[in-house]
Amino acid sequence: MHASQLYTIQNFIHDHLGGGFLYASLLKNLPGLIGIPIVPSITQEIGLVWKKGKYVTDCVEKYISFIKNYV
Repeated sequence: MHASQLYTIQNFIHDHLGGGFLYASLLKNLPGLIGIPIVPSITQEIGLVWKKGKYVTDCVEKYISFIKNYV
């Protein structure tokens, strides 16, 4: 089963309908759930993607610039 909404995942687990893998930082917002650390930890590489040659707003352009320069 796959769900992308935290509320849905929380309810599946609460109702004993499933378990899940979540980022540890999300657990603080999900009362009643217990996390078991995975050792060694799982790493993930992410990227920022937008459609080349298409219009982006000024805010999006500033965000892209920030990510390119500071992350």
